[in-house]
Amino acid sequence: MSDTLRLSDAQQHIIQAVTDLARGDYQQHVLVEAGAGTGKTTTLVAAREQLIAEGKGVLTLTFSNAGRQRFADVHLAQTGHALPPKSVLTFDGLAFEVLCGAVEGRNYSGDGFFTREEIRQNAINESDQLLQLLAELVAELNDPWEGDIPDRESDLIDLLELIGNARIANVFRDPRMYADEEGLEEYQEAERTEFLQSLDLPPWFYHLFSRFERLRRESRHLVGVEGAAYDLAGDPRALVRYVWANRISVIMVDEFHDTKALHFELLNVLIKAGCRLVLIGDRHQDLFAWRGLQPFSAFDSAARMAGVTTLALPRSWRYGHRIAQMADRIVQRLQPGAARITGPRAQSGKLLAVPDLAVWLAQSAQQGVALADHCAILPTQADCMMLQLKLFDAGVPYRLVERVRHFFQGYEFRVVRALAVLYSRRFAAEAPFHVNSIYALDVLMNVPALGLDKESRSDLRAELGLDGVRRMDGQRLLNADPFTFGLVLDKLAEFLPPVLTTGQAWPAWLALAVQHLQLHAFLHQRAQHPAAGRQSGLLLDELVRRFSVDIAPAVQVQQWDEAIERFVRQRSNASGLSLTSVLHAKGHEYARVLLPIGASGWRRHLLQPAAASWRELYVAVTRAREGIMLETTDEGDALAQEVHGIFGA
Repeated sequence: MSDTLRLSDAQQHIIQAVTDLARGDYQQHVLVEAGAGTGKTTTLVAAREQLIAEGKGVLTLTFSNAGRQRFADVHLAQTGHALPPKSVLTFDGLAFEVLCGAVEGRNYSGDGFFTREEIRQNAINESDQLLQLLAELVAELNDPWEGDIPDRESDLIDLLELIGNARIANVFRDPRMYADEEGLEEYQEAERTEFLQSLDLPPWFYHLFSRFERLRRESRHLVGVEGAAYDLAGDPRALVRYVWANRISVIMVDEFHDTKALHFELLNVLIKAGCRLVLIGDRHQDLFAWRGLQPFSAFDSAARMAGVTTLALPRSWRYGHRIAQMADRIVQRLQPGAARITGPRAQSGKLLAVPDLAVWLAQSAQQGVALADHCAILPTQADCMMLQLKLFDAGVPYRLVERVRHFFQGYEFRVVRALAVLYSRRFAAEAPFHVNSIYALDVLMNVPALGLDKESRSDLRAELGLDGVRRMDGQRLLNADPFTFGLVLDKLAEFLPPVLTTGQAWPAWLALAVQHLQLHAFLHQRAQHPAAGRQSGLLLDELVRRFSVDIAPAVQVQQWDEAIERFVRQRSNASGLSLTSVLHAKGHEYARVLLPIGASGWRRHLLQPAAASWRELYVAVTRAREGIMLETTDEGDALAQEVHGIFGA
């Protein structure tokens, strides 16, 4: 360990407690509740080095690959040398190692889940194999379910993600969810349907989930590295064999706030195998809430373990006392009486309020202000897209963090674009042919109110080259041409409601299309949770307003394409403002955090506060090192009072 590393008294106390734990004759565990920026990973790295020096076998687990890399980076900075291979793993990475018997000459799984020969022959499937397996199953189930299950390639990818979420969230912990369809009484079937509806899932999802998992196991498929913990939970003895074979006696868990019920079951297996646990995280950063599922509190579950000592790291080194005060006010709403969050007074932190963030950013960019150390954090993807529109108009360079999408790749923009192209073909001059219009039509064809049956949708997608499309370098190779594209538009027009088949002015026609095609309901169903659905509707309304100007829709589409292509070509975007949703902001930090407070921002969180809303705001605020920037509000309304209550004057 570097001699220059300086640790606080609280950090030293935790390291001593971990050392005593490993030396003890009976099983004990340490649970550390630590706020954002308090040196959680730094403390864990230092404790690990102490245990390694005493000859203890240590395995560090974390929830995400980003967290694993962050632990490795901190370790390198502190010690000057890299971590040994496989000393830090995600829960899924650990499961992958155990089930695949990846260590030469060892197979930990009692069932021999995979042999080394099978691994060498690529028995562990690629995503395309999973898609093929799922496509076959959907085709089979769509017969009794009368085609209700979406089966386009993009839908199958979404379903794979949904199934993966179900595994990780352990949605099917309810006993009646394990029963085979043939073994259910009528009242049990009704209960299960009600349970699925409470999670905002259609009735067919359980059948799809359970059969897909059964087929996957029968065909000896592991879900790659992601999701492997679900399979390991069914073979706990393999985990015991692994830790015994590798002489692991201490398990450290970083990012403990992200540990879910499924992963906690694996921690219980490790306890039974004789391991001591060192758990560290920030209970207020637990954002995982999926489709109405009751949240699982890893901290409450850990506090009930026998032999656990709970310690705290309340002092943040990321930001000064001003931002610490903001974070603490949020924490006190979440957990009244919680340990106070503090920060160095030498780092005062700044709070700046401006009437319009987009205008301020545009002026700053023109004046040469570096925006690379600024990050705008918003509650949902749709909120991010709304801010993108403003930045796009103002010419402010920005870059997206993690998996946040560009507004022109979202369902909202694409469905409005498709309507503009369709109107142009039907009633005006045709819009120029562009590959983005193909993707737009792909979204429109999936709108239920349009009334396309499964066969018609499949035929149209085939004509556009979307079915069975070849890929090269990760890109689709579409083979549609302007003539074929025009024919598809003509066929689509035949499915329009009668009110949209008569010629009328474009803005009025667009408003009627949104109403009669029930686009708000369509986007709400596409969203992952109700809040995102509401914001998606606001984004749709804004795009409709922009497209409703008295300019030919074909011209508008061309203007959008030209502006988007200019934006994509701008190299300056790489050094522009960072933009992300609160979920994807976790694990990152920025000099200055921008918090838009409006309909497409944090307004709802402040006016309708709930535990989930406070956690999201807490994560956003604690990403800042030097300052927070807000939009000003009317001093006389309830929102202004809440803003002052959290952020101060």
